[in-house]
Amino acid sequence: MRVTNQMLADRVLADLNATNTRRMKIHQQMSSGRRLEVPSDDPVKVVDALRYRSNLVETEQYLANVSEARTWLDTTDSALNNITALVQRARELAVQGAVGALPQSALDALAEEVRNLRDEVINVGNASHGGRYLFSGTKTLTPAFDAAGVYQGDTGQISREVGPGVSVGINVRGDLAIKPAIDALSQLAADLAAGNTNAVGGADLGQLDAAIDTLFKYRAEVGAKFNRLELAENRLQDLSVSLNRLQSDVEDTDLAEAGVRLAEMESAYRVALSAAGRIVQPTLLDFLR
Repeated sequence: MRVTNQMLADRVLADLNATNTRRMKIHQQMSSGRRLEVPSDDPVKVVDALRYRSNLVETEQYLANVSEARTWLDTTDSALNNITALVQRARELAVQGAVGALPQSALDALAEEVRNLRDEVINVGNASHGGRYLFSGTKTLTPAFDAAGVYQGDTGQISREVGPGVSVGINVRGDLAIKPAIDALSQLAADLAAGNTNAVGGADLGQLDAAIDTLFKYRAEVGAKFNRLELAENRLQDLSVSLNRLQSDVEDTDLAEAGVRLAEMESAYRVALSAAGRIVQPTLLDFLR
């Protein structure tokens, strides 16, 4: 087959257009800062980029779960700390009431203060976070205790996922942590009102101490979970940084590298134009005009 000037010109122009397209692609990558615009740019790297994006979304959700869990536990610890202080005050009153020389009027006054302390324990036991009651188990829309101190929650466990297959329980049940304190205060108030100083100085003090120990136990558990969440958060933040860097390496344009490639491409394009003009000068010049 005879190669005509027109065929040669068409071939040269096709090559020049292809070179110019690659040159403009590099320019576009530098302008947008993104190496991958469409899947056809690099199918393998697009798959990697999608995987990194998915992992980042998952990691950000875990971080959000950790943040919510830490806030929940912090509010829980604050409530338990307040209740502990109330029970410790009641213990001071019990020590005063255990003195047999006090008149009944003084014991009645102590009993009234203890009842007020019990009511405040119930009030703090109904603490909430974000509209959800902390100590009601999974019945978070129901106050943990009624006015008489009866537990209204359930035995459910609330957990938050902080990693693949890793969950941390965040709730403390009011029937386990707080009800013993309510019962101890109710009994103390009754014995003070009845003038039963032997019970006040014996069984009631023992019940108060047990309630305080229970509160300390659950506060220690909350603290341990809080520390675990801090470790999880640090790990997830490190993972997020790594994933962002990997995603950037795949998706973002290396401006220095792209600049070198663009300069090389533009130089090659000018040389190709000059060579093409000499090879098929009449046809090419006609096209350029």
